[in-house]
Amino acid sequence: MPNWCMTSYTIVGEKSDVQKIHEAIENHPVKEGSSESWQGNILNALGVSYDALENRDMRGFLYDEDYLGDIGDGQAKLRVNFEEAWSRTEFAEVLQQVFPDISIYWVAEEPGCDIYQTNDAEGNFYPERYYVDTCIGGDYQSEYFTTEEEAYEWLSQISDCKCEADVDAFNEANEGTDEFIYVHEYEVV
Repeated sequence: MPNWCMTSYTIVGEKSDVQKIHEAIENHPVKEGSSESWQGNILNALGVSYDALENRDMRGFLYDEDYLGDIGDGQAKLRVNFEEAWSRTEFAEVLQQVFPDISIYWVAEEPGCDIYQTNDAEGNFYPERYYVDTCIGGDYQSEYFTTEEEAYEWLSQISDCKCEADVDAFNEANEGTDEFIYVHEYEVV
């Protein structure tokens, strides 16, 4: 069984293109033997043959979508969330081939493989750059932050940790226990 990478895609483009993608998500064929939510079925509804998907990384399953509608100047946006096996799949790349004029921004999180990535360099749709998860005194907490300073400010309110060295010392002192502090930085790719 794979570790699941939670990937959120925001698709921006001509309203007609975004609506076609939204309609394919809402109403698509299902390849025999596949899950209805498999991302390959969505791409097939947009004209990509199952044979063309055979050698592509398509180990993802839709778990949520939100048509965000018209954003002005004939543009629209759609947010689609997938559970993908181990890491982000090639869904965005294949979709981009079908609709070369759309823009696709994404953020991917897979804690088991320590993957925290985004392609949204400007932070227009996914501005968070740090994810902190902790278990201190048996109390689990997690939070997202746009800057490292914000992350450590929050940590200093719930612990004695004010910097990376403090976190390292905390984790070393609590090795072998259920206590931890992890500060994950998103890689912009």
